Amino acid sequence: MQEGRVDLAKARIESLRYAVYIEKAQINEETAVKAGEFKAKYDISIADAFIAATAYLKSSIVISDDPDFKKIKEIEALSEEEFAKKL
Repeated sequence: MQEGRVDLAKARIESLRYAVYIEKAQINEETAVKAGEFKAKYDISIADAFIAATAYLKSSIVISDDPDFKKIKEIEALSEEEFAKKL
């Protein structure tokens, strides 16, 4: 990742820290199974599948500009712009 993109990512995370509650999530068997289901159903990356599974199991919103999350009907996914409008 380019240095400028790292700085941008850090700035975004820092701004979100004060806007929403962020929790570290543990991966367990339930999360792994749901991630596998999402990966198979939506043909997404394993990383995206785990993020979606965690959001699903915690009834949380995914904030990302990655269009793969919009495919997943079982979760709510917002772009950064959509999320900012809700604040």
